[in-house]
Amino acid sequence: MHIEFIKNGDVFTTKEDVILKTELGSCVSLCLWDPIRKIGGMNHYLLPTRTEIRKNPTEFGDYSNKALIQAMVLKGSKTGDMRGVIFGGASLRLLTDRFRVGEKNIQIAEEMVRAYRILFFIDSQVVILVEA
Repeated sequence: MHIEFIKNGDVFTTKEDVILKTELGSCVSLCLWDPIRKIGGMNHYLLPTRTEIRKNPTEFGDYSNKALIQAMVLKGSKTGDMRGVIFGGASLRLLTDRFRVGEKNIQIAEEMVRAYRILFFIDSQVVILVEA
């Protein structure tokens, strides 16, 4: 089993056993798992919605979350079989977080998961390790 580091703007899906790793603050990663077809995926985005033209649109949650779901479907998954979990979305209260970026990042992921009727999960087949 190998480790894949998911950096900002990445969308990664796989049918292989792999450890997915990232570093988050106010950024968010939506992690999806299809337990029937054994397909998993993860993204990592910086901001909730596109407000400017950037080289990589997957740095924005509105685009990245949809791209992740579509990539899972292309590998054979069905949205009704997917399970999801959201990580990140920290609030930088030490700085004045008047834009509430972390909160908005989580909100955009929750909206997408609900729109596609993906259930949230904690599953015995999936191991989630959080390193401090």
